[in-house]
Amino acid sequence: MTAGKAPHIAKKLLEVLVEMNLADHPVLFHVFSNGGCTIYNAMREELKNDVDLEDIARLGVVYDSAPGCPRLYRHIHLMYSGYQPGLITNLRMACFFVFAAIGVGIDSVCRFFGTPLRETMYDKMLYYQDNCSELYLYSKADQIILSSDVDNMIERRRMQSVDISAKRWEDSAHVQHLRIHREDYLKECYAFLMKCLQQSFESEEALGPLEDTTNKKFK
Repeated sequence: MTAGKAPHIAKKLLEVLVEMNLADHPVLFHVFSNGGCTIYNAMREELKNDVDLEDIARLGVVYDSAPGCPRLYRHIHLMYSGYQPGLITNLRMACFFVFAAIGVGIDSVCRFFGTPLRETMYDKMLYYQDNCSELYLYSKADQIILSSDVDNMIERRRMQSVDISAKRWEDSAHVQHLRIHREDYLKECYAFLMKCLQQSFESEEALGPLEDTTNKKFK
């Protein structure tokens, strides 16, 4: 997923909500990996800037295997895995690595002095002010998104008094948590949904609390 395509995709998805007459209902976003975070970030911008979409209310956000800080060696690995090994490929990757390393080095120095060259998606997410709850589902065994990145995000968001829920597994791979831990995964999502609905109803001074059924068995 490239950042350039994200605004177009985000706008189309939000327009679908309007066309299906779902804009009057609170929306729970469920995003996967950094690609999903990129789309969600573009959606946030559309919701802020498009008057036709301003009535869409965010109930909460579920982050599956996300977010992660951009790392040069991971980009190199993903790019190299898509090419056939050979002299030309190796030379191209070596040149790319040199130029990218120089850019990362300069950016790291600038960040050390508090003036980064660019703001990454991860940087933006640290300071989201959406007034909605967040659920993080991730794993220490994820080889693409480091659990330490998610741990840091959770800690930083909680410092800003954001309502955070989180579940970290030990063994499931990237975006494989539902497949490996189906019952546990669905239970976490269901409990989070019920909490968000409860908060929404309380804010609207609705009737009594919802029935607590978070121990429901999923099959």
